Amino acid sequence: MDYSPYTDHTTTVKEYMFNVSDGVSLKIIDFTPRNVSQEKPVIFFVAGWISLISGWKDVLKVLTAKYRIIYLESREKKSSTVSDVKQVSFSMERLKLDIGEIVKRVISPSEKFILAGVHSALLRFLNTVDQRSKNLYPRY
Repeated sequence: MDYSPYTDHTTTVKEYMFNVSDGVSLKIIDFTPRNVSQEKPVIFFVAGWISLISGWKDVLKVLTAKYRIIYLESREKKSSTVSDVKQVSFSMERLKLDIGEIVKRVISPSEKFILAGVHSALLRFLNTVDQRSKNLYPRY
């Protein structure tokens, strides 16, 4: 997809599939502006269940000029790869685990990040973040 309408012309865009522990592959779009300050937090953005990236174009256009944005299309989206929908979970708990796995592997422990979006899984995920150390501790 051409993401140029969503970004500043100096932003690099990488689109890839991320494999989570239960075998589902999730689409990630990583927007990184040129000369982004390491002092600025990464914004990890999770869209809502029925939203499409096109609905976030104006927001992304502004944010991607100054911040690295990791845009996740979660498992219920058409872009995900699910081998057998009867064998995997689409529960809030599983969505929470997806977010934790991705953050741990995509964002360096030395980087600050902001979790943003409109997905209800974000509310549950917030229970797993230890605010003092910025480390993630999934509760099983």
